[in-house]
Amino acid sequence: MTTTTTEPTPTPAPAAARTNPAAKAWASFQENSADHQLTVLHEHGLYRHIRMAEPGTRMWSWDIVTWPGHLATSGDIADGLNLTEFVTSADGLTFSREPDMIRDFFGRMRGNRPYYADGAPSLDFRYWAEKLQGDQRQTAKAYVHENFIRFVTETLTERREDGYDASLTQERVDELIDEVKQLEEYEAAARDWLAAHDDEFPDSWENDFKDYTFHFQVACYAINAAVQAYLARPLPSAEQ
Repeated sequence: MTTTTTEPTPTPAPAAARTNPAAKAWASFQENSADHQLTVLHEHGLYRHIRMAEPGTRMWSWDIVTWPGHLATSGDIADGLNLTEFVTSADGLTFSREPDMIRDFFGRMRGNRPYYADGAPSLDFRYWAEKLQGDQRQTAKAYVHENFIRFVTETLTERREDGYDASLTQERVDELIDEVKQLEEYEAAARDWLAAHDDEFPDSWENDFKDYTFHFQVACYAINAAVQAYLARPLPSAEQ
């Protein structure tokens, strides 16, 4: 007789214990959209035009337009950390996947309930970015210097602890980490530095040190908020 032992399914960590990796974008979005309301400007089947805005102002507002298989954004969203510097966080993004992008794509995500300790929903930035059209996939991510510093620190620490390189003393590790911290915060500078230290960092070309930009993360939160408001709105009697 064969006995099968089933491993217990891990219990997900409570929301209070989850740290939001996009906390900066979420905080900015929350601060600047707390009083926003949904307006349905046009709706005819899958052809829709909806707007999220604070009544009486277009500051930090955004529009969403859908047609079969597509959802596009436009907007006037400012960086909440520096309101003198306007950015196009929700402007000009076009996604394509399902015929009804609101109900069958964005509406199926975990966007309608808190997931992280700061109250943010869990949005799959990677999956959403894959559905961007054209060159927008490349602009959704950007080099992050902190990721490069973390890679150098972790690689050197691991190599020293494993005894991979006897000449790699703690003093040398500290020296190299200090060097990368002083570099200009551009990917080209990081690549040049790695090329000059190829012995310590073989195969470093596999790492891109990128992350989804603050602006793309804010745009995703904006799309999610509009979609959830649209799906939760009271339906006209004809649609019920």
